[in-house]
Amino acid sequence: MSTLTRIATFVLTVQVVGMTVADIVKTVDGKVEGRVSAMTPLEVTVSQDGSSKTIPVNQIEWISFEEEPALLRRARDAVAAELYEEASKALENIKTDEIERAEVLQDIEFYAALSDAKLALRGDLDIREAGKRMRAFLTNHANNYHHLEACAVVGDLLAALGQYAGAREYYERVGKAPWPEYKLRASAAMGQLLLAEKKPQEALKFFQHVIDAKVAGKRVAAQQSLAFIGKARCLIQLGKPDEALPLANDVIAKADSEDTDLLGQAFLVLGIAHQKAGRLEDAMFALLRVDTMYFQNRDAHAEALAHLVEVFTALKKEDRARDARRALEDLTGEMQSAPDAQ
Repeated sequence: MSTLTRIATFVLTVQVVGMTVADIVKTVDGKVEGRVSAMTPLEVTVSQDGSSKTIPVNQIEWISFEEEPALLRRARDAVAAELYEEASKALENIKTDEIERAEVLQDIEFYAALSDAKLALRGDLDIREAGKRMRAFLTNHANNYHHLEACAVVGDLLAALGQYAGAREYYERVGKAPWPEYKLRASAAMGQLLLAEKKPQEALKFFQHVIDAKVAGKRVAAQQSLAFIGKARCLIQLGKPDEALPLANDVIAKADSEDTDLLGQAFLVLGIAHQKAGRLEDAMFALLRVDTMYFQNRDAHAEALAHLVEVFTALKKEDRARDARRALEDLTGEMQSAPDAQ
């Protein structure tokens, strides 16, 4: 879904402020209406006129509760559109003391923690505080259907802090889910941890496992794209940059043009591979894509700028090397002044 489509959907949903007449569980292939009567980390039970239906969590996209305020629906749709600041603002304006239903209060707590986590991973909020908030959700609501997603997010936050052992524990929880897409998500995350620990040969096994999976679906495809990028990074670390190039190019060719984060990571890897292979002009053009078009991910942007300094220097473009160094210092200063660096 493009950014414009996500925003249009968000705006349209915000305009619908009437209360729902029943709980609605939106699944990957339809919806189930009734009353959510029970939930666990793996399934949700919906009561319908004396009978009940159990829905696995991997089939659920979201749940709308009959008693929920319109602001919660607004926040949920904003999260789906990756508009996390808008989600946070909506949730902050909810008067929780007027809400009695536990499931609604838990949804508010989860989406508030999730929005904070996503903003923290972008460098806009305190990573440690976001982690505490999501861990509190896990502790206080161990049976909520958001449990596995919350575990994955805590793992991401710990990984961003370099706390790999703690991150691994949370990813392993996700990997214990009975569905392949969750197992693959955990495998891809484990590969990233090993890559960060400079263990490319071990990381490669996890990425290859994700790539080789014969499972369909958008969630699996997203993990496989990240696994291809991870594998390319492994090959670069192993001194095989030419083998990394087709992997990065394939991701770029197949990526949604609006998926700026994925494209930024792919062009970054492409640039590093060209640089390591001695093709400095090609490296420069790929890295400049990250700097000028796909700079939303601050970590990837900083890494691209660091490599641009090296590439410009090697090409004897001293003025451009100096500009890239200054931009890197400014960006690094912004990142260090964020709350998580205190």
